[in-house]
Amino acid sequence: MKKDVTLIIDTRSNEKTVITLVSDGMKTEESLQTNHAHSQAVLPLIEKLLARKHFVLGDIRNIEVPVDTGSYTGRRVGAAIAQTLGTLLSIPVNGKPANQPVEIPYDTDRW
Repeated sequence: MKKDVTLIIDTRSNEKTVITLVSDGMKTEESLQTNHAHSQAVLPLIEKLLARKHFVLGDIRNIEVPVDTGSYTGRRVGAAIAQTLGTLLSIPVNGKPANQPVEIPYDTDRW
C-alpha cells in the first residue's frame, strides 16, 4: 500500500542540512552538520530517513523546499534537488507541477 508522504528539504543554513518526512500528521527529521557541503549530504539523508520509516521514493507525494531566507547557494541547492526529484517522481514541488521552476526571492540577499 502506497503512503502519502511529504518530503521537506531544508538547505538554507550554511552549517546544517535538514530533511523532514511528514506522513499521517507525524514529522520525522534527520539533520547533519554540513559546512557548505549540502549537495553531498541531501540524497544520503533522504535515503536514510526513508529507510528508517520503511518508506520508498514512490511513497513521496509532495516535496517542499523553503527558499524564503538563508544562504544563496543553499537555497539553490535545495531547489535544484527538489525539482529534480519532483520531475523524476512526477510530483509537485512547493505546490506547483514539477516542471515549473521553484521561485527563489532574492530581494533580501546582500551581495
